[in-house]
Amino acid sequence: MEKPLSVVVPIHKSSEEYSDSPLKQWAKSIDSRCRLVLSLDHTEEGDSLTSWCKKEIPSAIDTVHGTFGNPGQTRNNGLSRVSSEWLAFADSDDYFDSSSAVDAIEDFYDSYDLIVCNYLTIDKNSGKIFKGRNPKCLADLFPELGFWRDLYRSDFVKDLKFPHYRMGEDQIYFSRVLAKNPKIAYSPRIIYRYTLGLPAQLSQSKSSIMELQQSLKHMRIELTQSRNHEDFRKLILLRQEISYKIKTKKRVNLIALAKQLKLGLRDIPLIIKCFKNLSLWYLKRKII
Repeated sequence: MEKPLSVVVPIHKSSEEYSDSPLKQWAKSIDSRCRLVLSLDHTEEGDSLTSWCKKEIPSAIDTVHGTFGNPGQTRNNGLSRVSSEWLAFADSDDYFDSSSAVDAIEDFYDSYDLIVCNYLTIDKNSGKIFKGRNPKCLADLFPELGFWRDLYRSDFVKDLKFPHYRMGEDQIYFSRVLAKNPKIAYSPRIIYRYTLGLPAQLSQSKSSIMELQQSLKHMRIELTQSRNHEDFRKLILLRQEISYKIKTKKRVNLIALAKQLKLGLRDIPLIIKCFKNLSLWYLKRKII
């Protein structure tokens, strides 16, 4: 019998130097109702990546291989092995709670296409752990979107793929899901622990940050192709635009951004909400 949930994990670099590899830890105790699919990108480490996975993560039922150079294509390759009714995505340097994820699916099994759950953020630099807001509507996901906090009905997203970017590809994917107008459930269950501040993360790479600019152009084009959840998808894009400016140490020009995103007078409340929520998020994050 097929397991109800498959978790696709893209891996581009082994963690041989880390005895406490997050993936290695949670894979050892993966829920029996969950199927682990590893998608290996051999761009950097060749066969050594395969050797490390065979040694450290024997619980993987499926391992697929390729040479891609970006997490988008690597995830797409893993999707080719998904046959479960539900799927999730996890990164190899984070922690996924497979039992909580399957429990969330059982809470809402028959009636929804997308289940949005809660998560924790672990800051390696400060040692602090932040708890996300229990989501009750899409607005609660701004600015802490975190597409890996989500569970997707496989049939609903079967025609969707990740773009071939090293950064921002997850935001585009989530925007594509919303463009299809899914039936959304919100769960307080914590299914993910996101690790912040690791030097090897793609989000810390200068080349990845510059590629974010291309993904933003891509998202702007797709925004014009569907009006489903249009306001929230604009918020995603605006948040990413601000993030790009900050990462590249450029001045945030609100008027220029509004013109770039073709935001008019009717969107002024949306812009105000964006900056207000972003500020409150940093000030009121709950430390546990």
